[in-house]
Amino acid sequence: MIACFRMTAAAVTLFLAFSTVVSVHPAAAQNWPMVNGAKERTSYVDDRQFQPPLQVSGAAAMLSANINPFSYYDGVLYGARQGDPNHAVAVDAATGNVLWTFAIPGTNASMNHVPAVTEELVLCGGQHGTALYALDRQSGTELWSTPIGALYTRNVLIDGGRAYVMTDTVFCIDLADGTILWSYDIGTNGNSTPTMDENAVYANIGRRLFALDKTDGTELWSIESYERSYAQVIAGDDTLYASNAGAVRAVDPADGSIFWETEFPEIKVPAGLATGCMALAPDIVCYTAWRDTAGVAVLYALDRHTGVLSWKHVFAGEGLYTPLIVGEYVYVGDYEHDVFYALHRSDGTTAWQMQLEQTTPQAIFADGTLFVADGTSVLALKNTASSVDQVVPRRPLLTMSVAPNPASDQLHIRLSLQRRAHVRISLYNLLGREVALFSESVLDPGSRSFRWFLAATGVPELSPGMYLLTARTAEYAVTNRVMMLGR
Repeated sequence: MIACFRMTAAAVTLFLAFSTVVSVHPAAAQNWPMVNGAKERTSYVDDRQFQPPLQVSGAAAMLSANINPFSYYDGVLYGARQGDPNHAVAVDAATGNVLWTFAIPGTNASMNHVPAVTEELVLCGGQHGTALYALDRQSGTELWSTPIGALYTRNVLIDGGRAYVMTDTVFCIDLADGTILWSYDIGTNGNSTPTMDENAVYANIGRRLFALDKTDGTELWSIESYERSYAQVIAGDDTLYASNAGAVRAVDPADGSIFWETEFPEIKVPAGLATGCMALAPDIVCYTAWRDTAGVAVLYALDRHTGVLSWKHVFAGEGLYTPLIVGEYVYVGDYEHDVFYALHRSDGTTAWQMQLEQTTPQAIFADGTLFVADGTSVLALKNTASSVDQVVPRRPLLTMSVAPNPASDQLHIRLSLQRRAHVRISLYNLLGREVALFSESVLDPGSRSFRWFLAATGVPELSPGMYLLTARTAEYAVTNRVMMLGR
């Protein structure tokens, strides 16, 4: 990690003044803080009562509506469904019933677009389409459309009576009838979503980070960026936080001057996602790497005021979706192993995890519920202590403890299983490579203990260091960090 500080004396004064401000905009009018739920593109909700362990809740346990990604408004999920054509779909979040669908003309393949919602409207578009469509929120009927191009991986932001979206152009659109109020030619055709505060619209695309006046689209400033598309910028209080191709930078929204920039030279593939690669909390900004030079995903947490690395969490395989922060926990799903994690915001250690059929972006938090896409279904997860459905809390399917830790040539493993299942117990290094398989068999419910002598199982001598001992079933996985001292 290399921290680059490019500050003038005036910028230092401004930065020190800004560093005392720690509030982050919570969920905005759309009841959720994701891509177009908050125009600032923040992703933090200050709900400290919501914490793991979480459980699937009540009638909303499984929504087989095949929508992803999705947004939320007043008890309804509004999602994208791929196909020929793409569909916008409204699903009752309590019952899972599909309320309406809308076939987006001229579209096909993956939609990868988050519908934006107001009290009256749902705004949507799709892949290979030609327009932005405004639908009646209650019935899904088309009210107007505006020909601005395809909206694959491009999401709409709503601010009062206006909508902002970009293709190869940034558009400001009147929500009353779809009239284009102003437009700004970007000069390139990338995939990204703008951000805004009270004064300006910000975009990070086409190797530029720039600001436009919200009223008329006049360019206020522009600085060079390494990002071509899929980049993100968050408007947090008086500082912008922008991804920059393997780096994170903090920028003055007034003139584009850089407060700090932290680079991660070990990142080989940044996370290119329609919903972004960052999340902002009062103390940290999280940044995701799809793959580093070791071939695994990494979640970085930087001090939001200085850019100094607070912690990082290294995963066992490649691929990491957009993080979400609720209270004291960072929630994120991994791509390769389909595990959904809750990490402690303070240090990045694992607090809880859940095995999914297929992890897909992006989890959202609304009305005390965490909605997580699981393949073609949606899981509604609730805090067991505050579930309004009064679901009886379930014990984890699988728990595991290990001793001694640190260890040399043997491990004593205690496993507890709630029901009969096929269990695989193995040891991984921090690069995600399985270095030893201890057991793979069908086990009956109950508790049992194993003693694992590494030499007896033919495992070559392990280099001293940290390893991950994982027990996995088809539904769940649990991982313990083990420090090996070497034999």
